[in-house]
Amino acid sequence: MGPRSRIACLFLPALPLQALLRSQPEFLGTSVAVIDAEDKGSGGRAVILAATAAARVKGVRVGQTLVQAQALCSPLTVQAVTEAQQAAASDALYDVASAFSAAIERDQAWVLCEVGDLGQLFDSEEALLTALSAHAQTVGLRPNLAIADHKSVALQVARCRSGGVLVPSGREREALSRLPLSALGLVPAQAVLLDKWGLSTVGEFAALPRAQLASRLGLAGQKLHRLACGQDDTPLSVTAPPPQLHEAQQLEDEVDNLEPLAFVLRGLLDRMVARLQSIGQSCGDFTLRLQLQDKSWDERRITVAAPTRQVSTLVELARLQLAAAPPTLSICALEVQTQPTRPRSVQLQLFAPAGPQPERLLTTLARLEALCGAGRVGRPVVPDSFYPGQAEVLPFVRDMAQAYADCDLLICRAGALTVTEVATAGV
Repeated sequence: MGPRSRIACLFLPALPLQALLRSQPEFLGTSVAVIDAEDKGSGGRAVILAATAAARVKGVRVGQTLVQAQALCSPLTVQAVTEAQQAAASDALYDVASAFSAAIERDQAWVLCEVGDLGQLFDSEEALLTALSAHAQTVGLRPNLAIADHKSVALQVARCRSGGVLVPSGREREALSRLPLSALGLVPAQAVLLDKWGLSTVGEFAALPRAQLASRLGLAGQKLHRLACGQDDTPLSVTAPPPQLHEAQQLEDEVDNLEPLAFVLRGLLDRMVARLQSIGQSCGDFTLRLQLQDKSWDERRITVAAPTRQVSTLVELARLQLAAAPPTLSICALEVQTQPTRPRSVQLQLFAPAGPQPERLLTTLARLEALCGAGRVGRPVVPDSFYPGQAEVLPFVRDMAQAYADCDLLICRAGALTVTEVATAGV
């Protein structure tokens, strides 16, 4: 790969379906139609947002009503997706691009990123496409990929061609010529007009004289013609990353038992940790939100002693807190939110054993508090006083986390204290 500027596009076809398959991959290869969660109670009038290949083969199309789709395909599994699930899939696509580039422009279903300076890391652009595709699959996505000199060319190609496509420099018009006119992002009025003209491909539109298009379609016609010819040099409009990682899951049936709830929660945390790992970060404290039967929200703050990527530890901490204070009503939806946190780095000694892991310690403390009760597990403090009843128990979860951080610093400086010794000394 040369040092020239190159733009990669990752486009998610059928975003609602991709959002569903991230959370329920068992539906891959089956006949499934996706509807909006808000239309779930409208019966057969619900509109199809997306469908799997097995359902499309039998005639199911986007825009059909549920009754029409079920008449064409039987049996047909119907699944609802929420806006939060689609937003999580879109954010996950941004996470994939951020692992390769800092200059990223995004929309709901696609991201564009600068990859012209990755020649020192990848032998060829084919290898880069393979790496992008593999990285997207780790977070449960299967995007269309394209690399070109211009962002509009990469976006048009990725919109209409599956897999990975490389557009050589100087051959943009040739790469766009066979694409359908929908690749240009036409508004309905423009699509109707061009259909009346008998045009169906980008190449046919590019063959028209630009000056006459301006008189018929105005400045919009000139812009569309430049897009069709691959001559758009608009730079990337860099988009800031999402402030938090967010994952959501809508439950088909209300849950009032802790065990099935923990099973669903594990799937949410699996996807969240996969996204964190894709950007080289870990999970610290996170927020668990439960939508109850009366549509209210029960919000819990789960404290993590040290940033971790161990899903089992995160699930156990949440499960213990829910067991200590169960929700008052049945649960119909879950959400988890966290801020990406830098992984904890530890410098070990050469001749001393490693100390206890903070995540294991916090899990043990949570179990003890579940057994003994809230406020009964902590560090005893006896003030210098002769008055009776002055002793108290202070929670030391935050103190212990700070002790581990201080311990790392002390080991680097002196190389003499272990984690256990620093924690015992009350650093």
